[in-house]
Amino acid sequence: MILNLDIINFLFLVPLIIIGLICSYTDIKHGKILNKVIVFGFLYIFLLYLFIFLKNQENYNVIMATANGIIAFAVGYLIWNFKLWSAGDAKLFAIFAFLIPLSFYSKSYIHYFPAFNI
Repeated sequence: MILNLDIINFLFLVPLIIIGLICSYTDIKHGKILNKVIVFGFLYIFLLYLFIFLKNQENYNVIMATANGIIAFAVGYLIWNFKLWSAGDAKLFAIFAFLIPLSFYSKSYIHYFPAFNI
């Protein structure tokens, strides 16, 4: 069974918006991004990528999306390590990199790290 690309984008964008709204609210109201929201995001990402990989979706490149997210996580860690970001912002950057579909990075010049556009 091959899923429609619009359904796959929906599965990525709805939790992206929800996580973004929750994290924005808690960051503005309390000055922190809750780890339970971050853990939920990473768990959702893992299950979604596993589902897409097992369904053998030729129209979505899971390997490229995973590489993009892992590089974003490493870059976020480095930026946090140099004290330029808080830890919550670095983790949220990685979640956003995992959840923004690769087709949304049109005309990205960095092949393996299109999330650099964020």
